[in-house]
Amino acid sequence: MKIPPIKILGIRNSSPQAGGKVAVVIMTREDHAALHEGAKKDIEKIAQAAGVEMPKTARIYGRRGIMRQQEAGIKELDKLLKEIGLSKDRESVMVQAGIATGYANAMCHSNLMTKEELKDVIEVIGHAGDKAVHRIEAESRPFWSHILGKGARA
Repeated sequence: MKIPPIKILGIRNSSPQAGGKVAVVIMTREDHAALHEGAKKDIEKIAQAAGVEMPKTARIYGRRGIMRQQEAGIKELDKLLKEIGLSKDRESVMVQAGIATGYANAMCHSNLMTKEELKDVIEVIGHAGDKAVHRIEAESRPFWSHILGKGARA
């Protein structure tokens, strides 16, 4: 049985009660990913309870031999996300979000990103679309309803 390589993925200071000594944490890549995923979920719960919106992020890891194609694809996705943010009505937000999602799917089918990366990219696209729709709805309310509050009706 071959033992998988273990890498040092984190070095952190221990608590002041332990004398502030440096502790080297050795764990597998899977354990490191699980640790960060758990922390991410906890932070999102705390932010949601406080009414703070967490920005969505996606990572696409570079792969040898196709980095230029990945870079071009990421630039195109970035351009589409900017167009979503600049849209003036709900229909154009939906169209741009659909185009961006289709483009991301094409990148996945072309092996420029994994299915897990695709899932994260689609979450980012959805978040950008939601933000754009909320902005458009806020801009379309009558001026005096902004002054009186969200519950005011025209």
